[in-house]
Amino acid sequence: VTAGGRHTCALDAAGAVSCWGNDYDGQSTQVPDALGKVVQVTAGGGHTCALDDAGAVSCWGDDQNGQSTVPDGLGTVVQVTAGGRDALRIWAGARCGGLSGGGDGGSAPHVRSG
Repeated sequence: VTAGGRHTCALDAAGAVSCWGNDYDGQSTQVPDALGKVVQVTAGGGHTCALDDAGAVSCWGDDQNGQSTVPDGLGTVVQVTAGGRDALRIWAGARCGGLSGGGDGGSAPHVRSG
């Protein structure tokens, strides 16, 4: 179970995601149909991201600052974390996408690796 700004999501034993609560930006009802078996789900301020068992990331909901736009060429991701207006995807390094100003990720579509 993960709680975002005004919504909550849960991951069941079969790898399916269910979300509920505020849906102003589609963060609760726009769960992509094409998700594989999800191994992790994380809720941000107005967006949600999921990581599937193949290491692919899908995000939906608010994308005003690029937080739901998954950058091309990430490779196999091992962890994803959604913040207030950003999202962090981790693989052999780290990349952030989302709102800049607080050091959280750089303005979209810029990504920073570390």
